[in-house]
Amino acid sequence: MHFSVLDADRSSKSSSFGAHTMKESIMNQEKLAKLQEQVRIGGKGSARRKKKVVHRTATADDKKLQFSLKKLGVNNISGIEEVNMFTNQGTVIHFNNPKVQASLAANTFTITGHAENKQLTEMLPGILNQLGADSLTSLRRLAETLPKPAGENKAPMVTVEEEDDEVPVVVAKRNNTTPVTLTCGTKIDGPVTWKFDGEVIEDFDDYIQPDGQNLKVSGVDAPLLGEYSCWSGGEMLLSTYLLLEAEEEGESESLINCWAKSYDCNFNCKWTNSRYTAVRLGLDNECAKGGKLCHWVRSSDGGFQFELSHSLSPYAEETTMIELTAEAIVSLFVFRITTSFYLRDIVQPDSPQIVMCQEMDQNLNVTIKPPSSWSSPHSFFSLEHEIEYVFKDDGKVGRSSSSLIPKSVSKLRVRSRDSVVLSTWSQWTPWKNLRTKANNLCKCRNTAKYCCPELPSGYLDQCQKKRKKSAKSSKTS
Repeated sequence: MHFSVLDADRSSKSSSFGAHTMKESIMNQEKLAKLQEQVRIGGKGSARRKKKVVHRTATADDKKLQFSLKKLGVNNISGIEEVNMFTNQGTVIHFNNPKVQASLAANTFTITGHAENKQLTEMLPGILNQLGADSLTSLRRLAETLPKPAGENKAPMVTVEEEDDEVPVVVAKRNNTTPVTLTCGTKIDGPVTWKFDGEVIEDFDDYIQPDGQNLKVSGVDAPLLGEYSCWSGGEMLLSTYLLLEAEEEGESESLINCWAKSYDCNFNCKWTNSRYTAVRLGLDNECAKGGKLCHWVRSSDGGFQFELSHSLSPYAEETTMIELTAEAIVSLFVFRITTSFYLRDIVQPDSPQIVMCQEMDQNLNVTIKPPSSWSSPHSFFSLEHEIEYVFKDDGKVGRSSSSLIPKSVSKLRVRSRDSVVLSTWSQWTPWKNLRTKANNLCKCRNTAKYCCPELPSGYLDQCQKKRKKSAKSSKTS
């Protein structure tokens, strides 16, 4: 019974609480609506929202990276002046004086520093020695799109990459029974007329036979050599020279002299015999394929000079020889030779520069700078220098492979070569007279003639002022 009373009270209280709660909920909704009208988020006069920004440093990431590199066994590579990374889009990611680390075993290289994204043309010509075969091809295509400066065709030396509307040459092999076919170049409607050395070929024989619009020449020998031209009406369609392969000559390799000033992508060659009327050079089988880079060059001032390009990387070990084919025309015969060499065997640097002669305690320290044409960075492509000097007292000549030489010398000169492969020595620099005493240092303005110590800033300007003052005093007196 007691339980039922309690249950009735609870039911009564529950009903009363429910009614009160519903009424309070309606009042709260009205209050919320009024508050929502008063509160604005953002805009003038509203409260500024605060956001906590957590500033994080890259120290933790750097430590993880350095720990990973340490596990790979990377080592620092010192003396790197620049790093250039070539992209497929023709741009260069350039690092100046970066920190470079490497692990050859893990095939891992790291470059740390400020990177700049530059166009390939901005980096020229300083990066030519760093370009591989793919980049060189892209560079050539880019150069073709650029406007040519006026007077470009007036260069004194003819290169193998010049465009030339030369007359085609067909070379017949000696003692070959297969007929040589000469073509008109383009097919046209109607008959054509062939001429030999300007005369119309009317009577065909066993040696010269028409083959449609083409012409077949058999048993090629001296009487059949010369210019063949194809005509339609009064218009010449094509002119071709039929020449014969000449017999080999002794000591043929001595006819070509090649040299390179550095390990960059170019080298020069000279055909030394001037009795030939035209010569062409090509790499590998470029001439045999009739490539555009292999064309005939006529003699200029009694000689033939060429500039050729190769695709060898200057940083890789050279395992493949350069194969060079030369063809030369003498009379109506073509003389052909092939020679092979390593680029390192023809490298001969230009003469270096003597920068400064500084007196030490017992010796004279000579500062030498590599030639501007030498490959860079110089920390990788190192040169060794040899100094030749003349003593003041007795005129005897001495040489030193060190930068330190005796003090008692009157003049000196320098030459250089590759210190790794011991290439051919460069030409000697001109002699330079030594100036170390204070009363002679005003002559140091002539850097081509004198080797001097490092002078204080403005020293030579003071010399000029003294000279003018002395000249003025002599006039007044």
